[in-house]
Amino acid sequence: MKLDKSFIRVFFILFTFSLLCSNGVVYAESTNAQEGEPNTVPIFQFIEPQQNLTIQQGEVLSVSWQDDDPDDDALVSLAYDTDADPTNDENFSWIVQNLSEDLDEEGDTFAWDTSEVPAGTYFVWAVINDSVNNPVYTVAAITITVETIEALPEEPVPEPIGIQEEPTPTPETAYSITEQVTMADGTVLEKTIINGPPEAPAGYERPVVSLPSMEDDTLQAATQMTAMVVPAFSWSFGCSATSAAMIAGYYDRNGYSNMYTGPTNGGMMPLDNKSWPTWVDSHGDTRNQCPLSATHMGLDGRTTRGHVDDYWVYVNQPGPDPWVAYGTEHTYSSCTGDYMHTNQWEHNYENIDGATTFWSYNSNSQLSCSAMEGYSITDDGTLGLRDFYYSRGYSVTDCYNQRTDNMYTGAFSFDDYKAEIDAGYPVMIHVEGHTMVGVGYYITDNTVILHDTWDYTNHTMTWGGSYVGRPMRSVSIVHPTKPSTSMTRFDFDGDGDADVGIFRPSNNLFTVKDQFYQKYGTAGDIAVPADYDGDGDTDIAIFRPSSGLWAVKDQFYAYYGKSGDIPVPADYDGDGKADLAIFRPSNRLWAVKNIYYVNYGTAGDIPVPADYDGDGDADIAVFRPSTGLWAVKDQFYQGFGKNGDIPIPADYDGDGDDDLAIFRPSTRLFAVRNQFYQGYGIAGDIPVPADYDGDGDADVAIFRPSKGLWAVKDQFYVGYGKNGDIPMPKTALYYYSMH
Repeated sequence: MKLDKSFIRVFFILFTFSLLCSNGVVYAESTNAQEGEPNTVPIFQFIEPQQNLTIQQGEVLSVSWQDDDPDDDALVSLAYDTDADPTNDENFSWIVQNLSEDLDEEGDTFAWDTSEVPAGTYFVWAVINDSVNNPVYTVAAITITVETIEALPEEPVPEPIGIQEEPTPTPETAYSITEQVTMADGTVLEKTIINGPPEAPAGYERPVVSLPSMEDDTLQAATQMTAMVVPAFSWSFGCSATSAAMIAGYYDRNGYSNMYTGPTNGGMMPLDNKSWPTWVDSHGDTRNQCPLSATHMGLDGRTTRGHVDDYWVYVNQPGPDPWVAYGTEHTYSSCTGDYMHTNQWEHNYENIDGATTFWSYNSNSQLSCSAMEGYSITDDGTLGLRDFYYSRGYSVTDCYNQRTDNMYTGAFSFDDYKAEIDAGYPVMIHVEGHTMVGVGYYITDNTVILHDTWDYTNHTMTWGGSYVGRPMRSVSIVHPTKPSTSMTRFDFDGDGDADVGIFRPSNNLFTVKDQFYQKYGTAGDIAVPADYDGDGDTDIAIFRPSSGLWAVKDQFYAYYGKSGDIPVPADYDGDGKADLAIFRPSNRLWAVKNIYYVNYGTAGDIPVPADYDGDGDADIAVFRPSTGLWAVKDQFYQGFGKNGDIPIPADYDGDGDDDLAIFRPSTRLFAVRNQFYQGYGIAGDIPVPADYDGDGDADVAIFRPSKGLWAVKDQFYVGYGKNGDIPMPKTALYYYSMH
């Protein structure tokens, strides 16, 4: 039966409108148009913000959406309202009126200046009106809370009393006590009690650095840096426990989701501890709170006594601990301070309030956690952080304290520090009398980027130097691990099956069906989605050929490679995380960051890294179009295919290793060696094999750019995308091989 084209168009628009209604409440009256040709109702969908936000009055908030009106040039207006009903004409104010709907059928964005918005909580809604159909109202599924900034009274200007010299700051050594202890075997260890102050010492400069936005390309060679997105907490019942909480919070946001399990921020540790209220202790001092460093009854939904209730009196206060008066002590549970014995005086820990103890050799050697246990040490903070990870269900590999090389030649060096950051591990840094967290470094010198526990800002210090007058002393290293998770390719929500998604180079849009729209990167960037943190879901990421920049959203950015390199991210060391890697066609160089460099292949070869032997790590391999040769380093050579074929290795039979496979555009042939030959698709289709049903094997599938059609054999057809889009399974490899 041949359907009328106008019927198909009306059906498609109405179907699309019904889908868009899922992102916010849509109010629409009758859709009857004027007599004559049917007129399509315009559609509107909010994209950003995607969650409830609290902002300061005067901040500029970006509101973005998608709209469509194929028949007319509809007008879009935005408003904020005290209720979620845009039709009652009460208590709302316009944000902007009569914007023209987007002619290129992509999204729109408006920068909302909240300077004139009164304090309060508001709903945001939109109305799109084509002057033919009745207006369509859409209410965003979030709220915006605007807070005012309290004005500070002007301080009186003092009368001039003559010129005084600026006082010279002196180190406050009272915050650190070190003693040498001789163990039973004659070994001499150093026991250091660190009691960093709750506020930054006065009179010192604390250099600040802003991490560049991944939405622009402003980095120059002289200021290139590598840094991770690590929570920054203000001092919360001990600098060492606070630093440990920042590190654990980073892991919570990057695949170790059991580090923090409270209700705040949807169960994911926030990037600062402003979400929780301050508290005034018995000494009248106001303290910032963070449940990951110190639990407290009434904080974050806790209904029983916690760390603060049982161990805290006020700064520098020795025992007895408050729990002694209660007769019972709470069971260690969900905070670093418990396991690190911070603030704990009883049981011979003798940590005054604010303090944590650390042990080390008085040499360049690592004092491992197992060695500490051999010496019957129980009060070490690093050992306690390990035990905290154990309590959250994770294992630990490396665990040790070590002096830094400014104290002992051959001790923990800046190169060691950079290796930790490059591997995705924040570093706990101890200066004299204070603990901080290293989160990055400058590539061009010995500058460390850190969080100092006194604010939410990125600061810097020189490796081996001093910070606020306190010289660097040591580091604590603890690496948590977890069972390997499934690395289903292009699985953005971690449910075990590949998702339908595209990258739109024209505006750097990443979008996955029924999940998200997200712009990331700049013109010329290449999409390199992969599971970089090993949490089982694919991450948004780009490679910038012009500068060799890799940027993984909400995780990290690093420079690796140069113009002309082909990005080939994969898990080359079997740790469950994709590694930064490039193939350089000019000399056939394979380079995997922090793992190896090797030359393999000849001119014209296409890189096809995959796990061909099923051992859990990706193998170096090339496909040679001129002869149809597959070559897997240290494994085999095999002819399969011919010139013009596109290599599409994947695990088609679910046996755990990737198979040799090609797609032949001239005949739309899918061929998997020793398994099957199958014609599927039409001229112009792009092969996108992946495991779309989660059964463990890759499925035959195509993307049709001319229609934005996805077709997975024996499973489904769906429209998603448009001409010019790059389907996610069309990797950087395919992009380069075809261009």
